Amino acid sequence: NKVPPFYAMQGYDAAHALARAVQALGAKVDEPGAIARTIRMQGLQSVRGDLKYNVNGILLQPYWKLEVVAGPD
Repeated sequence: NKVPPFYAMQGYDAAHALARAVQALGAKVDEPGAIARTIRMQGLQSVRGDLKYNVNGILLQPYWKLEVVAGPD
């Protein structure tokens, strides 16, 4: 019940997007461009919410703030 660290979240999102694209392509991954197009078309279901890609391939995501606070000693 905790928010994952920033880098763990990005790593999970990348692996999840690739796995969904490979599954959608029926494991035919001979053309790297097909994987990228499939990822852009599907969007990304993330712990950050459902994200989409802009026409230029840049991931659009809602604004979120990363705040570092001191923990208990």
